[in-house]
Amino acid sequence: MLNRFAEGKCAFTLAEVLITLGVIGIVSAMTIPTLIQKYQEKELVSRWIRVYSLLTQAYQSIQYEYGDYSKWQSDSSEDIYNKFKEKLKLSADCPKGENNTSCFPVDVKYSDLSGTIFSSTPILANLGQYPAIRLVTGESILFYNPSTLVDILVDLNGNSGPNKMGVDLFYFSLGKEIKKSEIVDGETVTVVVGVSDTQRVRPSAHYDWVDNYTLCDPNAQSAIWTKGASCGFWIQRYRNMDYLKLTSPEISARWGTHLWDN
Repeated sequence: MLNRFAEGKCAFTLAEVLITLGVIGIVSAMTIPTLIQKYQEKELVSRWIRVYSLLTQAYQSIQYEYGDYSKWQSDSSEDIYNKFKEKLKLSADCPKGENNTSCFPVDVKYSDLSGTIFSSTPILANLGQYPAIRLVTGESILFYNPSTLVDILVDLNGNSGPNKMGVDLFYFSLGKEIKKSEIVDGETVTVVVGVSDTQRVRPSAHYDWVDNYTLCDPNAQSAIWTKGASCGFWIQRYRNMDYLKLTSPEISARWGTHLWDN
């Protein structure tokens, strides 16, 4: 198979070189997308952990100044936005009433974890009307109160995709030790959280009931809330996004007890 020249030197033929390059190309085409996906997932997980840590540190600092959440004068989106932005390093600041597209990508199409595009849901209704910030590390944070609560909505990578709940779009919520009425699957319940919870930021809004595997399973049939809303709890447990690759029984088996039971 080697072409022997008169000088006694050996070399590969053009056909052999082309075949080798073809094999390398096929192997690369099969492995590179998987490597890219793994890298992107690790990057998003790292961003989630960073945002969670920054919000928690900011929240603890705010409570040192103003007391726990129940003692705050207001729980409006503007009040919480003003408190948090003083504790975080920003690359953009968008108060309520101003165009916040430089802080939060309100003009993109978001979807739930199953890929269903949000249309006129409370999650994305009138996002442009609420205050937002963008961190120096690139994450976008929006503070909004669609009802009696203020939710902290985080887009981990700004305008970049996939713009999907549970992948690069997440909810966070404050630890509340006061009574709050929240809507749960069509019923209003009263939630009382212990004093030990007050220093924490939750990896999802409505933390008291959303720590549920069905809301981090794209194939689960659940009427409770939005698919992907509880995936922050998985990242908090395992520091990965393996739920994107597991079956429903596997996600259910690994979910475990609620993080905030104790």
